Amino acid sequence: MKKKNFLTLVALLSGLSMASCGNTPADVSSNSDSQSTTSTGSSEASASSDSSITDPNEGATISTLFASLKEGICFYNNGRANPSKEDFEVYAMLSNGSSLELAPSEFEMEVPANFKAEGGTIIFKAGEKSFDLAITLADYSIRDLSASLKEEKTFYKGDVKLTKDDLIVTAIFVDGVKKTLRETDYELSVGKDFPYSGGEAIIQTADKKASTKLEIKAVDVILDRIEVAKMPGKTHYAVGEAFDSSLMEIRSILNNGVSRILKEGEYEIEAPSFSEAGNKSVKVSYTYSYVPNGYSNERIDITK
Repeated sequence: MKKKNFLTLVALLSGLSMASCGNTPADVSSNSDSQSTTSTGSSEASASSDSSITDPNEGATISTLFASLKEGICFYNNGRANPSKEDFEVYAMLSNGSSLELAPSEFEMEVPANFKAEGGTIIFKAGEKSFDLAITLADYSIRDLSASLKEEKTFYKGDVKLTKDDLIVTAIFVDGVKKTLRETDYELSVGKDFPYSGGEAIIQTADKKASTKLEIKAVDVILDRIEVAKMPGKTHYAVGEAFDSSLMEIRSILNNGVSRILKEGEYEIEAPSFSEAGNKSVKVSYTYSYVPNGYSNERIDITK
């Protein structure tokens, strides 16, 4: 048992019989006086003198008992509240005016059977004295949220689509426990310009008590390449003939994977001269225009 100062303990006792979470306790320190003496006797005599020291609390009885939650200890209404003796500081005021902090083995503790669900009054007993401490279970709530994308994904301007299926949303509860939320546990909202340029997505719990933000960056949609989807109907020519593009199809492919067959007139053809025999190349050029947030042109040529 640790000795405690009497006057400090009296201040600690006043009005503390109900708790929810442990706060920083008052400074309860020992004020025992020390005295220095000089001995000229032998070491054997000194040892004999030390052995005569007795416990000043010997024979004293407990006159008052007090208990409080240790700092940082909290019980929540989450069905897991399970108090142990190590969660509390228990003090005894003795009949000789001194005070002691009791070790867990020096007191008994009775916890209500339905404490996990409702909290209640815990009874501490030492000697013939007891102390009742009413514990109110604290609300088990979400302290914070964090959100991230399930996997790396590129968003393209003009068609930015963010759904709950793209997200991993984690709730951090008041006791530090983390839990991945289901899609029905939170709300997702974005601004009116989000589909065009990306930006800030707001994720919040259904009760709106906890929220977080996720920045989504979108890239410009640009032309990746064009390709010959179908060769012209005629690929062999006599000297002096003109190039015939009939049946030829040109496909454009954007960096977002969108592709389409270009209409005749959307691309330019630069045909070679067939004035001499030999293998010839045809140059096809296409300029892509995209106007969701300004105007940009990109030209790609292919030669076949």
